[in-house]
Amino acid sequence: MPYLITTPDDLRKRMDYDPATGELTWRERPLATFKTSSAGVAWNKRFAGKPALASINAAGYRCGNLAGRNRMAHRIAWYHYYGVWPDGHINHINGIRTDNRIENLRLQ
Repeated sequence: MPYLITTPDDLRKRMDYDPATGELTWRERPLATFKTSSAGVAWNKRFAGKPALASINAAGYRCGNLAGRNRMAHRIAWYHYYGVWPDGHINHINGIRTDNRIENLRLQ
């Protein structure tokens, strides 16, 4: 059973977002979302409770794989917090591209 992100609640089941720090962390995933329970146990042991979308791309933004697609962490933070996909460019107010605190993000 694939684990799709179709609503903000789907995303919130998959990861937590702390708007004060800007950090995204993986949540423990139900074993039924994996092909085998051993794969689920291994994934949860390796990733649950750890930073999500924490790689830094060549442009200096946090990013990573989510539901089979490369995603930008600041766009996921926006979706997680506001419940809607940003319909434009998101600007980091202080110019620090890894600072995904909600107070530092604005639509342009």
